[in-house]
Amino acid sequence: DADTSDGVAADGGVMTVEACHQALAAADADLARDLAASRAASEAHTAARQAVRALDDARARHRRVDEAVRAVEEATSEAAASAVGVGRLAESNVADLAVAAEVATVRLDRRDAALAELAAAQAGAREVPGRGPVAAADRELGRLRTAHATAERVAVHVQNDRNRLATELARLTGVAVDPPSAIPGPPALAGSPLADSAPMPERDEAAVALAAEFTAAKAELSARSAAALSGAQIVLCTWGQLMGNPAIYGTTYDEVIVEQAASVPAAWVLWAASRSRNTVVLGYALDERSPAAALALAAAPAELHRWVAATLPQLLGADSSDAVRAHPGGLVVE
Repeated sequence: DADTSDGVAADGGVMTVEACHQALAAADADLARDLAASRAASEAHTAARQAVRALDDARARHRRVDEAVRAVEEATSEAAASAVGVGRLAESNVADLAVAAEVATVRLDRRDAALAELAAAQAGAREVPGRGPVAAADRELGRLRTAHATAERVAVHVQNDRNRLATELARLTGVAVDPPSAIPGPPALAGSPLADSAPMPERDEAAVALAAEFTAAKAELSARSAAALSGAQIVLCTWGQLMGNPAIYGTTYDEVIVEQAASVPAAWVLWAASRSRNTVVLGYALDERSPAAALALAAAPAELHRWVAATLPQLLGADSSDAVRAHPGGLVVE
């Protein structure tokens, strides 16, 4: 028989009390190290966010330069087209030539104004950090954000292992295991009211741990969602899932089927159609009414009204039985 002097089988399948004590001490040390690493990653992430915010003015000024460049290009192209038009009309009647010259003058004025705006934007951009530091700060923020999430996930896994060992030791000895007191709390900011404040209550530590566990679970769920989609042959989802889950809307599909297509705004259906590599099937009842027609359109430009208020079957002229039958791909199921 196996030695059971401490009440635990020593066959290798169940930990002894001594081994459990040793494993718990090692887990406490690992947890202290990983929590410190997580806090350091959090501080680095926060500093990177602050660095990116500090460059918001530079980012806005560089964006103004880009917009001014596009405006100059458009205005120059229009002015060149007008010049060509005036040249063609040089031997035409005076009235046509006068109109073309007036248009050319307006376009040249617009080009000059665009050039002045570009010069002002470039002058403003010289007063702030260049595009290189801005792009480097953005890349550093992305890297530190990922490092922070990874450090939190590692700490949560170690915390779970430590809790499992503590539960096992409590079962073996009948004595509850206290939380590891050697784990330091979050560092206080020098010169801040937090520097001399009391230690964080246990329930606050539990809330922080739960928040980190939620972040890690969310990241793991996203990864599993992407993995599941990569091996799926058929994906069924709502519009909310299609637009809200990157693992779904970031994937392309062999075929896309849109049910109740007459109840979905045309722009959304066309966007869903862009996810298809082959064909798109619109399924709808001819008596469906689009809920988009009830949307307030006062603030929308007139040319966008039809995209907000109409559906794709209406825009395609396939909102009647006869129109669907006449369409090469149409099918009416009575």
